[in-house]
Amino acid sequence: MRWFWKSQKELFLKHELLVLNAIQSALPFALQEVFQHHVSTVNLVQRHGKGREVNMYRMDGGRATFPQERILQSEGEAVVGTAILSSSSSGPSPVGKVWAVNGHVFQIMFNANLERLRLCDRVLSTELGPSFSPADAEVGLFETELIPGLKVSGTLAPLSPERISNALSFISCSLPEDFLELASRANGFSYSNWKVLGLEDIYETPGAPGSYVLAEFRSGAEDVPDLALVSREKNLFAVRMDDLSEIRYSSLVEALKDAQRDQAP
Repeated sequence: MRWFWKSQKELFLKHELLVLNAIQSALPFALQEVFQHHVSTVNLVQRHGKGREVNMYRMDGGRATFPQERILQSEGEAVVGTAILSSSSSGPSPVGKVWAVNGHVFQIMFNANLERLRLCDRVLSTELGPSFSPADAEVGLFETELIPGLKVSGTLAPLSPERISNALSFISCSLPEDFLELASRANGFSYSNWKVLGLEDIYETPGAPGSYVLAEFRSGAEDVPDLALVSREKNLFAVRMDDLSEIRYSSLVEALKDAQRDQAP
């Protein structure tokens, strides 16, 4: 396993390097050097959400630049790989996912905060994203059968029971029953402008401890979603991000069907 240049060791935290090196080693040999180039040219790292979101930039003259070679050929966001971390202390295993945007390595997303992540000292296992094994990861039959009456897309194979249990241990609120049932059958999917997140991808609402974003609605390419479906105190709300107004729903499916009528709750 090759470590990144000294500057990268100084730029990234230990647990971030563990994830990056594990994903690099898991990639097909022809892409390992491309991945290393993407990471070794990063000169700016921004962390958000108590270290859960790590964004990587290659700045030149005050502007972001992008490597010529892509790690993935797909447009938009895509998972390059997932690494499950562990430490000598007890507790659930944090998960780190490396994301690419338009084929360029851009982000690591964790499902634990920095305090927990700093304890991690090894990688238990890695898994490449669905772009590397589409036949196993894409579940086309869910397009019409996941939710009757809704044609969803981008459905991925569900997590193992062990990873579902591990992911739930990081969540400190009760999630809607139909969301949990869907999560047992698909690890996230898209419907219209909604992106329903997988269990390892849902995140605590910024500034609102104990509430979690389960789905995001984007009408364009903005970083901040127009709407978010938020689970809080055993209730589900569609929250408009511009004015924080909210509508309460009894289930995830009810909210999605409302979007089918109005394209926004």
